[in-house]
Amino acid sequence: MDTTEPPKNMEEELDSEIANIRAETFLPLPAAREEETEENLKPWKRNADRQDLPRFVRELRRQLAAWHLRMDAVNFLRGKLGVQRRGIEAYNDDDDGLWVRDILSDNQEEIRLETNDLGIVSLSPTALDATYVRLEWEDGRVGRFKMSDNGIVERAVVIGDNGRDKLLEAVLTGGNGRVETILDRLKQHLVPKE
Repeated sequence: MDTTEPPKNMEEELDSEIANIRAETFLPLPAAREEETEENLKPWKRNADRQDLPRFVRELRRQLAAWHLRMDAVNFLRGKLGVQRRGIEAYNDDDDGLWVRDILSDNQEEIRLETNDLGIVSLSPTALDATYVRLEWEDGRVGRFKMSDNGIVERAVVIGDNGRDKLLEAVLTGGNGRVETILDRLKQHLVPKE
């Protein structure tokens, strides 16, 4: 279980996302080359230490936009399943069900999914970057899928009591592959047809 404390506000989340972008790729410090001058360098090494601030800003903007889209996708899936929220101070031992801390929320609160026909009891990102999303079912199966920057489910793994469930993995990544339709694909697969 992850014991890291969630960030206190959105600024810390943005700082952690910015830290993932390697500034030294776009803003390297000039090398101290007194003995080598620019004309003695090979052509592909002449611009190696040149800073590219516009490219850095473009990459930063692209990463932040992708991060917001991944967060919105997780919140969209939670909304379709139904979410109950409570503050951490409202902890009660008599509550049944699985409550998890919402790392995407600005204020500290816990959430749990409402009872649904898919049997999913938990849907949450594994880290602040919201690239990997963890699913948990009533019957003990646990799954994880990776979301690309443009909303495609790239890969998935589902493990239950009897090992990997490759059919359910194919359902998660199949169809049009969009994260927005993942619950529809699960409904077609999991809910018995009458």
